[in-house]
Amino acid sequence: NMLFVGQRGVVTPCHYDEQENFFAQVKGRKRCVLFHPEHFKNLYPFRVGHPCDRQSQVDFNNPDLERFSEFRNAKGVEATLEPGDVLYIPRTWFHHIISLDHTVSVNFWFLAKKKSEITYPLSAEQKVSMTRNVESMLYTALKSPEEVTEFLNTIVRGRYDSDVNHVINKATSP
Repeated sequence: NMLFVGQRGVVTPCHYDEQENFFAQVKGRKRCVLFHPEHFKNLYPFRVGHPCDRQSQVDFNNPDLERFSEFRNAKGVEATLEPGDVLYIPRTWFHHIISLDHTVSVNFWFLAKKKSEITYPLSAEQKVSMTRNVESMLYTALKSPEEVTEFLNTIVRGRYDSDVNHVINKATSP
């Protein structure tokens, strides 16, 4: 749990949390934009191990659409919180918050009971969690972002980027 005190114009950069979140507005107003986890690729989060891990690389005030071209496809849901309002932010949902006044807010993070089984097709939330877990495991084992990049490129290069492999898989499937 955390207490936030801020001045007008303070921005909490777009990020996601790994726990459920009740965000209570005590004083002043805040503009909150939430993005469903299906927009993960559109928000370009920093890699695991980076100081801004789980945070979008996109500057929402001046987005570089040449570098972050998929950002134009990010569709959020906006709410303005006033004193007494409580916003539920599900785990893995990105949120970008701006103080519209001098503000006081309180966060209540909690762990919800996780499902014990994986459902198919995977939900957007499951994909975000899986991406983070795989990336974290690789970063821990390989120790550098460059080695993780090379490792992932080695796995994908020539194996998943052509129709040939998909045709063979279909032909050999029972």
